[in-house]
This record gives sequence, structure tokens and C-alpha cells, in this order.
Amino acid sequence: MRGNDIKLIIIAVIGFILSIVLASRIAPQRMKITAGRRVSFASRMPLGGFQKFLADVMWMRFIQFAGAEQISKDNVGQYDNYIKRIIGLDPNFYRAYRQGFHTIYNVDLERALNIVKMVDEHPVFSKTKSDIQLNAGLVLMRTQWRNYYANKDLDEQVVRRALNYYRKAKDIPGARPTALNSYIRTLAILESITTPKGEVVLPKELHELQQWCAYWRNNVLMEEGEGAPIGAGSEFGTEDIGKKVINLIRKIAKRYIQKKDATKDPIREKAEKLVQETIHEFFPDKRFDWESYTPYDLDKAQYRHLYVENV
Repeated sequence: MRGNDIKLIIIAVIGFILSIVLASRIAPQRMKITAGRRVSFASRMPLGGFQKFLADVMWMRFIQFAGAEQISKDNVGQYDNYIKRIIGLDPNFYRAYRQGFHTIYNVDLERALNIVKMVDEHPVFSKTKSDIQLNAGLVLMRTQWRNYYANKDLDEQVVRRALNYYRKAKDIPGARPTALNSYIRTLAILESITTPKGEVVLPKELHELQQWCAYWRNNVLMEEGEGAPIGAGSEFGTEDIGKKVINLIRKIAKRYIQKKDATKDPIREKAEKLVQETIHEFFPDKRFDWESYTPYDLDKAQYRHLYVENV
């Protein structure tokens, strides 16, 4: 190979490296400026094809690296750097955000949540992508639910943080029903663990029943009352929430109302009052068997199909 050819190769390699460095510095700034101006996604200056090509190359290198190096506390920084460099080259490479979060959170949760923050700051993904917000909440609540079922103390700040992720996820159009389910369950547990001193600490199920009824009144009932189809504009309609309400009523009845030697139990009194009020409000046209808390107008097959869930 002649000397001139070697020089050209060296110059090309140096130019390639400089373009990567320059692109990784410019792209995040351009995304911040665009988001700050609140312009639409369609009006953004499109990324150059070369930058997208570099992002694809970097992505392949990341996949190769991840296949060869099992993630650990020692190399999690390298994983994080790969993801940030890919996003820096192409801020619209959503798979990089998602894969980065799911790869990193088991080793370094805060690094993973910083990736979620980048999605939250994206002018488009913050309004269209709910899965990463939902998963962030699920990861945060994983330990808290274990503590709850083991009768251990919960970390209020972690619960509030997870609730915030669930709130964002459920408000994004097209979010999975799990987002609203998780939001209401987490809100119920937060209300239970933040009960003021001197007041009776109500079980999570009672707060959850109250929250589903409040959601029904404030969202679904208003939409249906305006002539919209059942559940239009909401993830759940009256029938869907009815199933959840019936299941919660039966759980509450079994655990707190029908238990023996509990006539003077303050939780039993509050549970019984809440259940009766809910039935009269939510099911005004149904007759109930107050021993089994089963609507009379459903036969056993219909009841099992519609309402029975792991009671």
C-alpha cells in the first residue's frame, strides 16, 4: 500500500471519530432547544442520515458488548455510556431508551431512572410512550409490595415516586390498563400508610374501593352521562369497573366484615358502611344477597365469568 493511501485512511478515520464526538455533543443540545421552543415533532430539523447511521453502528456495538460482557456494578457505567451516546446521535431511537432502562435497572436503579427522565423530557415520547414510565413504577414498587405483604414498613418516598410514574403513564393516550390499575392500587397503599395519628388505619382494599368509585364518578360516569359510549375516552367503563368493585366488595366482606368475633371492630364498622354505600350508589338497580355479596340477577356461570378473581 502506498504512502498516500495510508494518509487518506488515517484522515478518514480521524474525520469519522471527530464526527462521532461532534454529533454526540450537538444532538442533545438541539433536542433541548427544540423542546424549549415547544415546536411540533413534524417541524423539527431532521437528523442527518449520517448521524442515524452512526447511531445504528453504535447500537450494534452495544449489542455486541452486552452479549460479551454480563452487566455488573463494575461495568454498568459502560452500558450507560453506550446508551447515552446512541441517544445523543439519534434522540428518536426509542428502542435505545427502553433497552437501556431494562438492562440497567437491576444493577443501578438511579441510572435507569435517569433514562426514564430523558424520555419524560422528549417532546414526542413524553406524550406517546407510556410503557417505560409504567415499568419504572413497577420496578420501584416491587420491594414495597414485598414489604407490604410481609407486614413490614414501606418507604413513603419510594411509593410517592412510583405513584408519579404511574400517573404519567396512565395519562398518556393508549396506555395499558395496567397503568390505571397500578396507579389506583398505589394511591390506596399510600393513603393507608399516611393515615394521621389517632385515626383508624384502614386496609388497602377499602382505600382501593373508594378510589375506583371516585374514578368512576369523575371520569366514566360523566362521559356516559353525556351520551358517549360506555368507557369512551377512558381505559375502563362502568362494566369494567363494576367487575373490580364487586371483587373488592367480596374481598372486604370476607376479610373484614364476615370474620368471627368482630362485632366491635372499628375496621369492620367502616368496611360495612363503605360496602353498603358503594352498592347503593354503584348498583342501584341490582338486588344483592347480603351474605354472599352476590347480585341476584346473575346465575353462577355468569358470576364466575364476570366477577370472580382470586378472592
